[in-house]
Amino acid sequence: MFGWGDWSSSGNVLAATEPDIEAAIITTLEGVNVKLSWSANTQDNGSTITAYQVLINSASGSLLEDSQCDGT
Repeated sequence: MFGWGDWSSSGNVLAATEPDIEAAIITTLEGVNVKLSWSANTQDNGSTITAYQVLINSASGSLLEDSQCDGT
């Protein structure tokens, strides 16, 4: 069908962007492991940040997510 119809319900959209890291990432070598730490943002434009995703750049250039990286 063509033409005018009933009004649809309205909705709200919050467009988010990737938050900036406030301080430099600190790397520490612990045996064969590399420990990463940074000052975490707790808010991004009023929305609470609930998680970070850490990706590892492999020698081939692809990004990997290590299942052993628990975010602490």
